[in-house]
Amino acid sequence: MTMTENDEPPYGAILKSNSNGTYFGISIENVNRDAAGFVDFEKMQALDGIALINIVANPVEAKLSGKKVIQSRITHNDGMFLHLQIFENSHDVFRWYMDCSQPS
Repeated sequence: MTMTENDEPPYGAILKSNSNGTYFGISIENVNRDAAGFVDFEKMQALDGIALINIVANPVEAKLSGKKVIQSRITHNDGMFLHLQIFENSHDVFRWYMDCSQPS
């Protein structure tokens, strides 16, 4: 659900429903979104209950400055609790250096 005005950097909330889809509640707020409406949310198909979500860490400042600070969150229990995912500068499986301090 989009939570921003037209001239603000877009972000919103992810809603979670009960088992039969009659009641909805907010799972997490300030989820990053682009102008086309696509959110930074990826559910792992082979792993039940695991999802990665990018949130806007500075929603108040983003409204004023127009620049979003992104944080990655991970859930292990289908969105009930979302933990901050810390990515350190590291190397990938091919031993190529990855700078995780700058957004891509």
